[in-house]
Amino acid sequence: KMDDEYCFDLLGKIQKNFLREQIDKAIGGASAGKLTAELAKSVRDRADSMGIDVREDLKLEMSLKSDLFLAEVVGAIAKKEVTVENKELIEDFQEAWGIDNDRATQDFTRLVESKCTAGVKSAAQDLANSNERSAVRYLDELLGYAQFIPQTFDHDAKVSKADKEKILATYTAAKASFDGETDPAVTARIELLSTVLGL
Repeated sequence: KMDDEYCFDLLGKIQKNFLREQIDKAIGGASAGKLTAELAKSVRDRADSMGIDVREDLKLEMSLKSDLFLAEVVGAIAKKEVTVENKELIEDFQEAWGIDNDRATQDFTRLVESKCTAGVKSAAQDLANSNERSAVRYLDELLGYAQFIPQTFDHDAKVSKADKEKILATYTAAKASFDGETDPAVTARIELLSTVLGL
């Protein structure tokens, strides 16, 4: 009996070490901040299939678990799988990686703020280069994040009030329907962008 127990224990350790090595290799191959939702999910799925709890068994540092949590969130928002209506999915990712509420709130808030400020800056640069289509793409993307924290953020000082007004006008024109009747969902997105811009 003792031998069986020892073998199971040893097998468990080997599996944990193998998975930990796989994670280190995958993360080593991904440059900082480039962890993907696919990578994060594959780590969790593989751990589950081995009966390993990613929250405790792999002894992952909290900063890495947080990065993997945010990678899954970014992937789900990009695919429009998670919105304000089903934001509990974010809590599922948080729980799956064992992130406490304070840390998750702080990290998620920082993510939303960085996506919104970077999106506004990129849109302003695109409009300066007369690339409206690309600017609107950035704005649609940032609104995917802003819906969770609808507030004005501190934007890059290089983005002037005139730039912000041009951004809002461009987005409004791009989303306007031909018959002049604007979809309420579109109106809500335009209002949200106005809030993000502080206009």
